[in-house]
Amino acid sequence: MAIEWLTSIVPADFNADFAYFTWTGGNSSGTSSGKQHFDLYINGKFYLTIETDKHYEAAGWNFTGAEGTEIHFIKKGVR
Repeated sequence: MAIEWLTSIVPADFNADFAYFTWTGGNSSGTSSGKQHFDLYINGKFYLTIETDKHYEAAGWNFTGAEGTEIHFIKKGVR
């Protein structure tokens, strides 16, 4: 299964150390059959793998990958 986000283009003259992107997401903790793995690619290049758990109950998670790439999930609520 693929998930794709389209962001604004980072300007050609961008010269900061990092670019930050924010989006809304969700994580199923009741319908998942077990651990799931999602690979993050940026412009077709692999950077990191996100692993979710069947009974996710943590307040958030962080994963790090190539070239300083990081992804953070912060749980704001549960329905």
